[in-house]
Amino acid sequence: MRRRDAASMTAHSSTALKRRLTPHQLRVLRLIAAGGSRPAVAGALGITLDTVSTHLLRTSQRLQVTGQPGLVHQAYIGGELDRPHRAHCAVEFDDLDLRLWHLIASGATHGQIGGTFRAARSTAGVWIRRLRRRAGAATDAHLVTLGWGYGLLGVEVRRSERIVSAGWQATHPHDNTMSTQVITHGAVRWVSERKEAA
Repeated sequence: MRRRDAASMTAHSSTALKRRLTPHQLRVLRLIAAGGSRPAVAGALGITLDTVSTHLLRTSQRLQVTGQPGLVHQAYIGGELDRPHRAHCAVEFDDLDLRLWHLIASGATHGQIGGTFRAARSTAGVWIRRLRRRAGAATDAHLVTLGWGYGLLGVEVRRSERIVSAGWQATHPHDNTMSTQVITHGAVRWVSERKEAA
């Protein structure tokens, strides 16, 4: 195959990937990624709340991910949304913040996040609201966008001598159990294992 043909096929594949979502779905997703709520998106685009919900549902089906943060994250990974420009953040984030950020981006619900840390859903909600406030995010989906901009998402993360590209490992401090969220073709599964005593 000639180089020109290979370059043409690569460009065509990239265009085809970006066309998985309709222009309407992309407009809705861009506003969600920027921190817009469903009612705010409906108002900004002059459409009904039901239409926004339908676009998000169809986007979810096409990307095979649930939850607005997961949709935004997957759209950045797949190239449907242009990745945000690198930004500097004056705030330092602790290990819990980074773990939460990755779990939110993977599409985990507040209940799943609480379960990962063996905490109540409401406790996870408090942690997530604190993280959003510190990061300056309006919504969980906006938090994902900021994470990409700060360079905290979209890169391989080395934890405990393993590389986890699509998830995050969370070690429970009391019983030394490690829960790893593994994403395979959009399906989320949780794997727990007992760490060896050092």
